[in-house]
Amino acid sequence: MGCRFKIMLWEGFVKPTINKMENSFFERLLIEAQELATKTNALNDFMRTQKFVDLDRQNKDLLYKQSRLMNEYLQVLGQRIELLGEKFSFPK
Repeated sequence: MGCRFKIMLWEGFVKPTINKMENSFFERLLIEAQELATKTNALNDFMRTQKFVDLDRQNKDLLYKQSRLMNEYLQVLGQRIELLGEKFSFPK
């Protein structure tokens, strides 16, 4: 039996409307994705600053790797959300 729900935009955030038991899991998944998107955006913003440019090569390489992995993880979370039956886009 599939999970039926609807996503509504609420003050810039996605608010799922599904039954209580499913709501808890889905809400946690959305929160995790939103928090990761915020952290990923912050890292990407930092990587466009002079502070990043001034870092040594090893730290830059690690931050590039971290950014790639965070983006990949974010895609996986998005795919899991879509498997539940809805398209999801992260607030800008």
